[in-house]
Amino acid sequence: MIHEHELTLGVSLNDRGFGYVVLQGPTRLVDWKVKRTPPPKIQKTIEGIGALIGLYRPSHLVFDAPDDGLARRALRTNLLLRAIGRCAADHGVIPVPVPLAAVTEAFAPMEASTRHDIAQLLTMQFPELSPYIPPRRRLWDSESRAMSVFNATALVMTFFERGAD
Repeated sequence: MIHEHELTLGVSLNDRGFGYVVLQGPTRLVDWKVKRTPPPKIQKTIEGIGALIGLYRPSHLVFDAPDDGLARRALRTNLLLRAIGRCAADHGVIPVPVPLAAVTEAFAPMEASTRHDIAQLLTMQFPELSPYIPPRRRLWDSESRAMSVFNATALVMTFFERGAD
């Protein structure tokens, strides 16, 4: 069970690094940012997440579940996601991998079926994120790196919706 004063760190990878969000309970946004990680990417990403854990001292670290059957990911990405879970545990933080299906299920009652729909819903709850919402992605566009902040927020909100145990 998570207490109101505890912080939760959410992380979502992107092609150049990761986006993160820090929430105090499901209603208070503390910090968010997109971080670029230079090579060696896995090592630098883990160091960056470790630094955030040291700074915020969250009780939980929420991230995409590795080896999720619904998400198409490279082997290297799954290795990095597993390393993120180990990093959290090594720092005494509870790792919470969230599968894509859980996020889809959490936002389905609000008729949010795409990442952009979910991001729009999140800006209604956290208006401070509104200036960072990217335009709707077209088929031939790559995903905006800013979307990783919204993905991280969706992961954390899914965690809270599922009971935050």
